[in-house]
Amino acid sequence: MAAVCSAVMCVVLITHDLDTAVPATRVGVLDAGEAVEEGPREQILTAPRHPSTVSLLGTSRRWGAAVRP
Repeated sequence: MAAVCSAVMCVVLITHDLDTAVPATRVGVLDAGEAVEEGPREQILTAPRHPSTVSLLGTSRRWGAAVRP
């Protein structure tokens, strides 16, 4: 889940493709409908703590190299 907000509008984007989270300021990750990780975009995309986040990032062309062993 990614959200882009301004003074008058907020957009929530739900996707399996974390490459689309680039414009977001905050990112949340759901696993089986439950929020498992949420925080600033850079923190989530470069230093994920939950295995579901690591798994999603592993498929990313942009962010995957940062989490692959």
